[in-house]
Order: sequence, then C-alpha cells, then structure tokens
Amino acid sequence: MDGTGALVCSLTFTFLSVLFGGVRLYTRAFIVKKFLIDDLLLIFSILASMALTTLIIFQAYNGLGQHMSELSILEIYSFLKALWGSTIVYSVAMMLTQNVFLFQYRNFFVGLWLRRITTAMIFIVTLFGIASTLTLAFQCVPTRYIWDPLSPPARCINYYFFWYTSAGFNTLTAIIIWLLPIPLIKGLHLPKRQKYWLTVVFALGIL
Repeated sequence: MDGTGALVCSLTFTFLSVLFGGVRLYTRAFIVKKFLIDDLLLIFSILASMALTTLIIFQAYNGLGQHMSELSILEIYSFLKALWGSTIVYSVAMMLTQNVFLFQYRNFFVGLWLRRITTAMIFIVTLFGIASTLTLAFQCVPTRYIWDPLSPPARCINYYFFWYTSAGFNTLTAIIIWLLPIPLIKGLHLPKRQKYWLTVVFALGIL
C-alpha cells in the first residue's frame, strides 16, 4: 500500500470510529446517563486512533511509499521516528479496543463462568498489550538505532518474529471476543434471523 492509500484508509477508519464512538458516548452520557469504565476506555481508544492517524500523516509527509533513495537523511530520520511511534500507539490502541468489548461484556454477562472467562481475557489482553508496547518502545538498545541505521550497531529484537506472534495473538483474542457473547445470543427469545444479524453486528464491531 502506498502512502496515499495508507493515509486514506487510516483517515476513513478514524472518522468512522469517532462518529460511531461519539454517538455511543453521547447516548451513554446524556440519554442513558450511565457512564462506565468501558466508555472511558472507548475515549482513550479513539484518542489512540487519532494519534495513530496523525503519525501516519507525518509518515506520508516524510516519504511513506517512496524509495529511500528518493528521500533526504532528515526525511528518513523523521519517517522512521514516526513509524516507531505509530507501532507503539497501535499496540496501545489494540489493547484498549479489545478491552472496551471485554469490559462491556462483564456488564452484560450474568453467568459466572462467562464473567470469569471475560475477566481472565481482560488480564491476558492487558498484560500482552503492556508487554508489546514496552517491547516496541525498546526494540533496539540503544534506541537511536531504530531511526538512525548509520549509528553504531545495536541489539534489536527479531522484528518479523515479534509481528507474526503479535498478529497471531491479536487474531486469536479477536475471535475469542467474538465468540464470547454467542451463548448469550442463543439464549435470547428472538427469531433465528435476528440472532444471526446480532452476531454479525458483534463481528463488525470487533473488526
């Protein structure tokens, strides 16, 4: 994906998250008048999404999608710093977004075993998110090597292994989060068609 494509994609999804998130927050604050921890997490999640988009805009301005030979040293440094920052913010945003759903589930679930699973998932997602964020923040020692490849050699993590592992974990947790409310939906006294569409809505929300 070139710089323009990445920028358009990021701006579109950020706009949608602000739009739908704003509607939900307005409803909870002024209509339902009941503000819970998942609403607070949603605010931080939207802010993280906006920060990520800002960093992607900065990357596009400094050569995202262009060959490094076409960029100045200053542009390369600026781009790599923004890329580093965006990976950290992405990790935080992923942790916050998944916890929005999990804390919301805890408010809805009545069954003890579902609440225990949800609580366990909150701890797992949060611990992995913190570990991922710290790993990305200090992926090289000294950290200057992250944006300055010409600096003295540094000790760095296996970047590709980390991202494959992280992607696999986030995919697995997303599937589990999608499956968690299925027993609750099945127990509702609704026509099968409505249950189906309710499941689809949960899936779209997680995506």
